[in-house]
Amino acid sequence: MSETRELAWYGADRQQGCVVVDAPGAQALIGFVRHAPRFPRHLAADVTNRFCSLLLVPLDGRPVGRSGRLLLAATAWCGNTGMQWDERRQAILEWGRGPVLIEPVVGTLELRDVPLRRARARALSPTGVPLGRTLPLEVAGDTLRIRLGEPPALLVLIEAPPDHEAAPSDR
Repeated sequence: MSETRELAWYGADRQQGCVVVDAPGAQALIGFVRHAPRFPRHLAADVTNRFCSLLLVPLDGRPVGRSGRLLLAATAWCGNTGMQWDERRQAILEWGRGPVLIEPVVGTLELRDVPLRRARARALSPTGVPLGRTLPLEVAGDTLRIRLGEPPALLVLIEAPPDHEAAPSDR
């Protein structure tokens, strides 16, 4: 746990570690997310992947809890085609070649206490170009639920309509 309590690593002693980032400018879950004993203030996840990385950052200069435009980076396993590890998975024997193979994150992401009640979630290409596909979402109170996995997306732009005004928040 960091001095500011914004960064913590849980479960490493059980070989099921999860790094939790809970800061105004970033929310993240990295590792064995299903075993996380706590979630950041604005981000929670129920995923089927054994190991994944979920990083949520604002794109409008506001803290996550007041942002009207967020970027989610979500990935599970990834590696080059033909990549080979040693038996203990501690060294790469063969780097392989492109294309990079990527396992998408599958499950439900919750954004809590954010001002995005009329939001949309759009899949982006790896270079950040909108793909024209939206991800299913629902609003329940002050929680926005986004289903990840279909369509598969590494990057997701979550934004309110243009007339959006962020609600006040202490973060």
